[in-house]
Amino acid sequence: MALVIILGLGEAGAVENGEDYEDDSNNQNALFDLSLEDLLEMRVIVSSKQSQLIQKAPGVVRVFTRNDIEKFGYLTLRDLLGNVPGVQLDEARNGHTLIFMRGVQSRYNSKILLLIDGVPIRDPYYGQFLIDEQIPLQNVERVEIISGPGSVLYGANGFAGVISVITRSDSNEVQAYIGNDNTIGLSVNAAKNNFSGFVDYYDTKGWQPSRNRDGSTFDHDQRANNEQLFLKYQDDNWTAILNLQNYQHPWTYRDQNSNQFGNRNPDYFSLKYRKQIMDSTKIDIHGYYSDYRFIRESFRFDNLGNTTLRTEEDFKILLNGLETNLSWQKGQHIINLGVSYQADFTENASLNNLLTNTRTLNLARDSVHRSDIGLYFQDIWELTDELILTYGVRKDVLSDFDNELNYRVALTGDFENWYGKAMVGTAYRIPSYREYLDVRSFNFDLQPEHMTTFELQIGRKFDRGDANLTYFISDYQDFIKDLLVCTIQNGEEDFLDDCVTPNPERPVNDPDDRVVDDEYAINADKRRLSGLEFSSRFIPSEQLSLNLNLTYLFDFTEEIGRVDSDLFLGEAIDTGEVDLVYLSDFSVSIAASYQLDETAFGINLSYFSKRDVPPDYQTGVPVEIRNINNADEWYKLDLYLSTELSTNAKFYLKSTNLLDAEIFSQPFGGDLDYDNQWEGRNIRLGVVYQF
Repeated sequence: MALVIILGLGEAGAVENGEDYEDDSNNQNALFDLSLEDLLEMRVIVSSKQSQLIQKAPGVVRVFTRNDIEKFGYLTLRDLLGNVPGVQLDEARNGHTLIFMRGVQSRYNSKILLLIDGVPIRDPYYGQFLIDEQIPLQNVERVEIISGPGSVLYGANGFAGVISVITRSDSNEVQAYIGNDNTIGLSVNAAKNNFSGFVDYYDTKGWQPSRNRDGSTFDHDQRANNEQLFLKYQDDNWTAILNLQNYQHPWTYRDQNSNQFGNRNPDYFSLKYRKQIMDSTKIDIHGYYSDYRFIRESFRFDNLGNTTLRTEEDFKILLNGLETNLSWQKGQHIINLGVSYQADFTENASLNNLLTNTRTLNLARDSVHRSDIGLYFQDIWELTDELILTYGVRKDVLSDFDNELNYRVALTGDFENWYGKAMVGTAYRIPSYREYLDVRSFNFDLQPEHMTTFELQIGRKFDRGDANLTYFISDYQDFIKDLLVCTIQNGEEDFLDDCVTPNPERPVNDPDDRVVDDEYAINADKRRLSGLEFSSRFIPSEQLSLNLNLTYLFDFTEEIGRVDSDLFLGEAIDTGEVDLVYLSDFSVSIAASYQLDETAFGINLSYFSKRDVPPDYQTGVPVEIRNINNADEWYKLDLYLSTELSTNAKFYLKSTNLLDAEIFSQPFGGDLDYDNQWEGRNIRLGVVYQF
């Protein structure tokens, strides 16, 4: 059995489980009763694993409290992340939403670390996590987001950013809702003494986009379903969590004659112990056991509707950990010393043909057992009342790759009305199973990717608000990038027409060649991204709250470098320095909430500028279907309305994409395909009762 050990910080453990934040969920009006000091002087832990004012934290951190979730009507992490500067969301062909944080693109959400109560949530095969109804916000107390490197504290996967979700511990409520496409949902939060629990049921027929990836008219089964049981015990020293879940979802964008569905079971048990040993010393020990099973079922039909292929990919992956952290204060220093052991394990990952009753391995190895031993040190040094210097270093000993050393240095200053931060740090990410061990597209030479980021932030505190401007520049080395490889061939003619051959002298019918017909991961030489992020939050009156975020990307370039001449590609590439495509260089998000007696109004408005596309954009679909205007700028408006029915009950209405705008994400990873369409107008009606 694989075992992972994670050492946490004393105050961090308490905050991650919501102990340092009062849960006001039993008071409908509580979200408008917080003082300005509570709203503007927020404390965070994700950037240093110590509770600090956000203005002094050694990182660019965005915070969403339970009050924000209620006021602005966020229903999913997707809603919430749409209001984070530097984040672009992309609807992927596989039916999930991609997070491009500061322009860092990936076919899956594998370059960002998601933590729920300190437990990493991902399937190690793809390195993937979902931000839709798989994570119901009804059970979320707080979300903290780091934009930028997090490897010094979080190790291998704290790469482009970290999302830390803290669940609720002291709420008693029932929520029921209905919506478009036969959507129904029911959730219950209950708490008594030291125990709390959450049950969720969600079911939908699913929204139908207009076209398949090949341009044909879309007509597929889009059903999705979530069933979840979440239990928590928490006292002054111990926190125990059990999560059992079954989430079924479609692979949205396929061709006309196929269907695909995913079934995810991210079950885990987590146990945390924290103890104040002496007045200035704390210890935090956190262990978890995650049994993540992921099944993908695929169907293929002929033109008469007869099933010609039915396969099932089955991955059962153990992702476990144990971490211990010791923190103590000595003079003007708060020192953190930690050690962690993390591991993931799988065996006999299989591809089963359900028509022929045959089974083949889905990985290039019978079993995989990877481990990571990490040692880290951090010092938070209060130089003066205004200035804090934070520096840290981490050494990771990896079983499958070379060892890694990462560092971070941050100088923060908090003055009467102004604050500023100057930070430099590094991060790395190891490849997922899919990227280097897939049975068809394995690349044993693939190496971890690395980044170095410099950030400079200046902020201004006002009587009723806060605003800051952040400049960042990130350099990436050995960036893991997917190329569309038709074959490292064996002469199967149905793949040859679409191939671009880098080496025309090579025979195309060599029996020793390997068929891929899929993405193939390589290490690109370098990539650079830089830009500005503006974030502001103002509370002009007790009733009104306004958030404004702006992002502008100056530079987003990539140089792939040399590509192995044995690769026969399904896309045209330029190995020299080029501008990245499918990114908006300018974006705006506005969130506003207004309370009028027992009724609350919330709006969320998003704007993204036109995106550049490659020369072969949409060339795989019929000419009469192609529409290059899909890459133009777009606007999206969401509306939220709630009103109290009684002291303990309220009614709410949420309309996503109220104006039913046609929004498209370009087919990242499949340039020839038709674009992936965002969901149209969606309306949800719900009732919340607190007891």
